[in-house]
Amino acid sequence: MKKLFKTQLTSAFTFLFVVTLLASCKKKDDAPSNDKFPLTNFTAKITKQENLTSQSAVLIDFDIKNTSGTDYTVEKYALNPVKLKLTVVATDGSGYDENSYVADVQAGKTFSAKLAVDYSVGKTIDLTKSKIELLY
Repeated sequence: MKKLFKTQLTSAFTFLFVVTLLASCKKKDDAPSNDKFPLTNFTAKITKQENLTSQSAVLIDFDIKNTSGTDYTVEKYALNPVKLKLTVVATDGSGYDENSYVADVQAGKTFSAKLAVDYSVGKTIDLTKSKIELLY
């Protein structure tokens, strides 16, 4: 009787171990819409800035180049789109951001655009501290 109980107990623990092991396995998701387009496949730079003090805004022209051999399309990477953040900084250290998304960029091509970054009235902007960042 003891041996039968020990065998059943061992079988129960083995069953629980196998079930736990199988439950912890992840299924690989190959859906392209869940992939992230590597940010290292882009270069981003500010090409021109114009401080419109009467409108408390800086107009920033920028280029984003896809340096990879793969097209970046918003549709394909809809769940993890590449965002861009433009930042201007006032002489007192206050920072002002404008966020947007990167449009479709074919492999080896450049996307150019212009965005306005608004700042508080009366602030003086240091255009040498403006920057562009790419993120998810």
